[in-house]
Amino acid sequence: EGQKFITGYHKHATAEEIIKRMGVENFQLKFSFCFVRNPYDHMVSLYHYIKQSRGHYLHLEANNLGFNEFIRHYLTTGPQRQTDFVYLGNKQIVTFVGKFEQLENDLKKICKLIGVSYTRVPHANSTSRGRNFQEYFTSKEVLNLFNAYFKDDFEHFGYERMKFNETS
Repeated sequence: EGQKFITGYHKHATAEEIIKRMGVENFQLKFSFCFVRNPYDHMVSLYHYIKQSRGHYLHLEANNLGFNEFIRHYLTTGPQRQTDFVYLGNKQIVTFVGKFEQLENDLKKICKLIGVSYTRVPHANSTSRGRNFQEYFTSKEVLNLFNAYFKDDFEHFGYERMKFNETS
């Protein structure tokens, strides 16, 4: 449940969930921010995280299926998209959307916007993986399913969609 016992919100609460508790007018008076990540890189990291996390509801599937088979299964569970955390309908409701790929620079921008000094954030919760994310998507069908499911994330956050490399 993350920090819910302190804040009243799950650490991965969507903006919509927060608005339901505090009201849209109150939410809009606040500075809000979030970070998004390249959907492919996010998925590879999540896959490895789930494999390491015995308490995760998909732990057995992640350990018993290869990456592409796991993705096919994962998409059937209706996972949230990053867009679901940032948008209500087609309207971005979070004030600032940073990118994981430029975390430090975007954190500095946020600190400047809200008038606090920047302190470097240590890297925690990392997963061990050797290959880069492009090498994981070895099924054209799975890549197409993934691209279609996370279409809004690619479009809203400016990430380029991979095309299947037939020579792989």
